[in-house]
Amino acid sequence: MKIGMIGTGSVSKALTGKLTELGHGVTVGARSAESSSLDPFREIPNVATGSFADAAVAGELIFSVVAGEHALEALEQAGEANLAGKTVIDTGNFLDHSSGFPPHSSASQDNSLAAQIQKRFPEAHIVKSLNTMTNSVMINPASVPGGGEVVNQRVDGASQTTPGGEAGHVASDGRAPDPVAGYLVQCLP
Repeated sequence: MKIGMIGTGSVSKALTGKLTELGHGVTVGARSAESSSLDPFREIPNVATGSFADAAVAGELIFSVVAGEHALEALEQAGEANLAGKTVIDTGNFLDHSSGFPPHSSASQDNSLAAQIQKRFPEAHIVKSLNTMTNSVMINPASVPGGGEVVNQRVDGASQTTPGGEAGHVASDGRAPDPVAGYLVQCLP
């Protein structure tokens, strides 16, 4: 599968490494195709680099892996037309650092980042996932004692196959009973 990665931080590095290890092609995007933040990705086989728009054009599936407070701006730079019809996995959180460390979430039921992204990009299919775990767990959920699940929240109101709600689950063994969750099985062992 062709993956577009919007962002160059530690989440991008972890997911890009795992996805390429599994044989997927990844295009990692930064604000500028010349950004030095892309340098660590330039040496990885099956990884192309470019702008946010380049990553959005190249990807069949898009990961938004920028800090929550920068997600809307980054996706704007990726381009609404480049995201239309594609699944965009939003990993960001709105974090308030005003009281020091640790930051607290400034999102609410009525004001989530994924909902704001879906409202701004109505033709994209926004899935909220991977935002409550460390990078090492994202790429290896079996590392959690007792195993674990990744919960994916579909934001666009599309029909779901999971009984009773909009959450799909991908278990650490790779089962994906929901087609939305099936996208994430690509990055799990």
